[in-house]
Amino acid sequence: MSREVIFEAIRAANFQRSTAEPAPQLRGPSRAPQSHRAHCDAFIARLTACGVCVEELPSWDFIPAAVLRYLTAARLPLIIRHGGDPAIAALPWHQAPDLQRRSGAANKDDQAALSCALSGIAETGTLLLTSGADNPVTLAFLPELHIVLVDSAKIVETMEEALSSVGKAGGMPRLPRTVNMISGASRTGDIGGRLVMGAHGPRQLVVLMARGPNENGGAEGAAWLGHS
Repeated sequence: MSREVIFEAIRAANFQRSTAEPAPQLRGPSRAPQSHRAHCDAFIARLTACGVCVEELPSWDFIPAAVLRYLTAARLPLIIRHGGDPAIAALPWHQAPDLQRRSGAANKDDQAALSCALSGIAETGTLLLTSGADNPVTLAFLPELHIVLVDSAKIVETMEEALSSVGKAGGMPRLPRTVNMISGASRTGDIGGRLVMGAHGPRQLVVLMARGPNENGGAEGAAWLGHS
């Protein structure tokens, strides 16, 4: 069979796939129904078991003060790097006047970063982050301290539910360049059989979970899911 015939068969198969009906939504295993509060509690418990500091906040308005508090506790410079998400810009940063903010992708000199999670997965205690100008992927790997914001309404039970939301953020049916799943700070036991923190990313992970601005009248610009 010639190369031309093989390539033509591949092109025909791809065309049929692109014109077919959308694939059914991903579904996880059947389980007894649980409340959303139970999902949040399971999410927090699993992250905490991995050494992650998780804090629930009454609203997004408490985020700037929380960021300042964690930087101070970690004895890091009061400087935070974050992406261009309009929801972050709309937070009441004037409540933390000592905190300096830098926007854009992280670099080797950044010691702390702030990201937004698309969702949280209760069954594994995992944060799902998508990349884009509003949420640069380097924020999750270069700084020593990584603070992740997650809307409590976006805590789902299964990985299938979380993956089904990828590419639908902000009503835009396209996939991001990168999807990262994070269940704790960076660690490895490959180096001399010793546990080493920060080998492939941040030494410390902090998760701030709060009800989104649209739910409680907090900060404007609540497009948390508008990552490209």
